[in-house]
Amino acid sequence: MNIKKNLLLSFRHLIADRVNTVINIAGLALALGTVTVVLVFVLNEFGYNSSFPKRDRIYRILETSNMGTGSNTPYILGKTLKEQFAEIKGAIHHFTANFEIKQEDGEYIQEKELVFADSDFFNMFDVQIIDGSYEGFDETLGNIYLCREVAAKHFGNESAVGKILTVRASGGSEYRMTVGGVFDNFAPNVTMKAQAIANMKMGFEVIMKNIVTTGMPVTVDDLSTQWNMAIMNGYLLVHEGVDPNFLTEKINLFSKERCSAIEAEWDDDEDELYEDEDESYNTYALQPMSDIYFGSAHIFANQTEQGNLQMIYVLISVGIAILLIACINYLNLTLAQAFAQTKNLAVRKICGATRSNLVGQTVFESVLIAFIALPFATIIAYYLLPVVGRLLEKPYTLTFSSNLVSFLAVIVCFTVFAGIFSGLFISLQTTSFNLVDALKRKAIFIGNQKLTLQNTLVVFQIAVFIVLLSSAFIMRKQISYALTADIGIDKEGLVRIPVKDVNYEVFRQKLLKNPDVRSVSGGIFVPPGNFDMRISMPKVSNPSEMVTMNGTFVDYDFLETMGIQLLSGEDFARGGKTGGVLLNKSAVVMLGLTDVIGEHTSWGEVLGVISDFNITSIHSEIPPLVMGLNSSSIREIAVRINTQNMQETIQFIEQSWKTANATKPFEFGFTDDVLKRFYETDVRFSRLTALLAFGAILIACMGLFGLSLLDTKRRTKEIGIRKINGATVAEVMVMLNRGFIYRVLAAFIIATPVAWLAMQKWLDSFAYRTSVSWWIFALAGMAALAIILLTVSLQSWRSACRNPVEALRYE
Repeated sequence: MNIKKNLLLSFRHLIADRVNTVINIAGLALALGTVTVVLVFVLNEFGYNSSFPKRDRIYRILETSNMGTGSNTPYILGKTLKEQFAEIKGAIHHFTANFEIKQEDGEYIQEKELVFADSDFFNMFDVQIIDGSYEGFDETLGNIYLCREVAAKHFGNESAVGKILTVRASGGSEYRMTVGGVFDNFAPNVTMKAQAIANMKMGFEVIMKNIVTTGMPVTVDDLSTQWNMAIMNGYLLVHEGVDPNFLTEKINLFSKERCSAIEAEWDDDEDELYEDEDESYNTYALQPMSDIYFGSAHIFANQTEQGNLQMIYVLISVGIAILLIACINYLNLTLAQAFAQTKNLAVRKICGATRSNLVGQTVFESVLIAFIALPFATIIAYYLLPVVGRLLEKPYTLTFSSNLVSFLAVIVCFTVFAGIFSGLFISLQTTSFNLVDALKRKAIFIGNQKLTLQNTLVVFQIAVFIVLLSSAFIMRKQISYALTADIGIDKEGLVRIPVKDVNYEVFRQKLLKNPDVRSVSGGIFVPPGNFDMRISMPKVSNPSEMVTMNGTFVDYDFLETMGIQLLSGEDFARGGKTGGVLLNKSAVVMLGLTDVIGEHTSWGEVLGVISDFNITSIHSEIPPLVMGLNSSSIREIAVRINTQNMQETIQFIEQSWKTANATKPFEFGFTDDVLKRFYETDVRFSRLTALLAFGAILIACMGLFGLSLLDTKRRTKEIGIRKINGATVAEVMVMLNRGFIYRVLAAFIIATPVAWLAMQKWLDSFAYRTSVSWWIFALAGMAALAIILLTVSLQSWRSACRNPVEALRYE
């Protein structure tokens, strides 16, 4: 193949038909730009934790009990396993908390992800120390290690090592800490994130200020030595070549032997070891680091970020569909102009060009257009990626800093595929003609074929748009339902305030002095929230059977403040019983109660039964709940206020906060805002679907414009004859547009069941959901019809208004 000759011919053709060239390049650039964005996102999502060199040898320890499978395990477990098994090279337990750093002016700057762990953490996750050293990390209480970003924020270009910081972690206590070192930032696509690292000595102190217990007081020694203190995530680093399944069997055998010894000691001294009795039947599993991001949906108390495979598969499918739409767009536009080029091709055949030469030239030209579109696609992706990143809360950028070879290989393959696929189809169509017919300018393949394939491709374009638009409508309907559904709590005028370091009782008394504050209460958490406190209780109707439910502790007046209905019995009352519990209806069924009021559970006597209410989002069913009274466990305050003077009341609450000797900044939120945060992922997904639908229809409209041009050129003589015989402009337009209406109808018939099935699958993630209404699909179909008619009507109107004499001359 003479590349130089083909290049000159291709550029000559492209320049001669500037309008189609611009449309072709624009359509392919937009499609390839979309594919690039999807590709960057998908590669980063599937590359989660790939920045950890030892990821193939790191496993998270999971514990399975009668409450389910959880990621929290006792601190003593990791140290014990490392001592017992030679296969284990390192073991850590950690927990993560938000923290604040005090500035010179006394203000605090909020930071995230302060990780408390042992020194094995640095080796296990290959933390790169760029300044300082972590020698003596475990022994030194007052050292903190900052990531490069946080160190630069607080110290600029100066070395942070040796500098003193006042750090305030969860619980409100301040710590004077010395910066022991600076480490390189963790990659954004990891489940183990850290902006700062401190050792477990400090970690145990922080835990002690936040832990809530119902039995005997817990000491720091208990946190590090007791097997029933499963409050942290544990990780193991194994040696190369270790079979994780075999190691898991050995761990469980060791656990069983340990529990057998405990049971033997229990027989000798029942009081001493009562705490370990429930743990004797727990089993352990090792979860690969590569499985944590996508494989943790079933794990309770999971604190790591979770991926959404469903969303990724949807993005991949839509990205491929948009690329196909762009290829269809190119096919239609090129076929629309093929009629004018057949005589040129015929002359080249007479001059000795073989069919393979013509096919090669056409494919070459098609690939050239695709590669011309590639840099424009990169520019589109560069500016589109931050928009998509904000929608999905993923800070991915087009820097080629990671997965460079994979990214370039895939995007070039997509580009070559788009060019070759389009070029082959066009060339095989345009080179299979009769030389005599072509030279006589007779209607060749364009006039004789029924364009079945083209019609099928156009129907595919429209169907993709209808599916995406219908999906976006249904998503918005479900989100609206989620935000307005009755969750069993009176949301209006309900303010939530984290306790931080305020004196709760003093603050509560101050608030009640304002007549616009109707009631004040609090609890470990204020529902709805992400709090998950699972407890195991013996079933009242069958004490030998253990059941799992949610538990919480609240203050007096909690039901009144939250607007939760008391169905029977009595609420917690000041001066009344303090040892009883309240159960929701689901808990009554779970525990097998009959008389209910006055019956005894392991948490105490049943005082009352309350209505079921949503503890979390409507993604989950309402769980059984047991509610105890414990005013000392308050971590979040609920305030019911009148909505008439809301702004003044909030100002009063903030002033009361300051006068209650609180040092942390005042924060508050409304229940409606919390609900919105619950469904942020769903909202972002629906917006992204709408954005992709817009891109799909934009590219499709270019192809439909080409098909309209093709159709009017093919029927130029027919239009002229009809006008001479008295046809009006409106009648000609109806004739030209009728085919597009049929195509939309066919696409609607195909797209509706596809969209319905896809949305039924998506709605399965909600325990409570809206109905899929028929009018949503009708609306999407009407929107597709309106957009398409607007696109093709311009060309049909121009053809209908054309002088019939010119039309006959054209033929």
